[in-house]
Amino acid sequence: RLRRLARRTVQSAAWLADHANEAALRQAMWCEGDYVLRAIGSRGMGLSNPSVSLHPSSSLVATGLGFTARLWHAPTANHWKSFDHPARVMSVALGPARVATGCADGVVRVWCTGSGELVATVSAHHGGGGVCALAWIAAPPTRGTAHWLVSSGADGSIKLWSDDHKRISVCTAHAGVVGALCAGAATVASGAADAKVRVWSIEPLAVLRSLVGHREEVTSVALGRACAISGSVDGQVRVWSLRDCTCTATLDHASPVSALALSGPTLFSSGGTSLVRVWDLESGRLVAQWPGSETVCALAAKAGYVVSGTTGGAL
Repeated sequence: RLRRLARRTVQSAAWLADHANEAALRQAMWCEGDYVLRAIGSRGMGLSNPSVSLHPSSSLVATGLGFTARLWHAPTANHWKSFDHPARVMSVALGPARVATGCADGVVRVWCTGSGELVATVSAHHGGGGVCALAWIAAPPTRGTAHWLVSSGADGSIKLWSDDHKRISVCTAHAGVVGALCAGAATVASGAADAKVRVWSIEPLAVLRSLVGHREEVTSVALGRACAISGSVDGQVRVWSLRDCTCTATLDHASPVSALALSGPTLFSSGGTSLVRVWDLESGRLVAQWPGSETVCALAAKAGYVVSGTTGGAL
């Protein structure tokens, strides 16, 4: 009864207006095994692997589904805008006022989240494989612009783009597909098919740290305070010290890792099963497992909630 009451409350218009007793209501739901606050999106969108993105200052969720990117209002799960593409959307990155999409045709497109207007089209990564990952990062204060965009591709390169969508620099990052990117305050982490993790400065775009230890492809990366976290097809989640490049913890995910998301000291991991695993980074303990009905292949997190995408196209 407590779970049913909590769920009815969080779906009511009155609660959505002020979110009263939010922590207590979520705790009531979670204690009874009810983990899903909202279901957004639907099946049958012609995709097998969705991509999702959140931004700390926005209430929107960006998703890449088949040949379409969409924006959703997270508190209500209402659809906000759609952006149609001529090629399959492989990656999305939500910024303060723009959303970037990377497609199988090797093109990065930048859209205004307010008007829905296409503001830039950049030929970024060619030679097959498309644009595998995207991330926004704050530009250096001396540059006088707000954010730069980082892209990676199947060509093994990482490229840095300015606010006016001109390429600033490019590096051959890995010997293989670079399928994972994460931007921190002033650095970027990358993970690739060569089983390596690299941490980069952005001015200049150069390798600061090279982290070696995974046995198979690195599919996801995250950046925390003085640490980098990586997930791999080898079933391990590794926590790395950025001071001395050592692996400080190895978390056994028990199946190939497809996605990571970090919110404060809490890490979320998924892959191979319908579970989202919740870890306390400080202790290295697995503190919860959130069950679903399909294999989870994409994650994004911010303070308060997590968005997951499944191989069946559910969000």
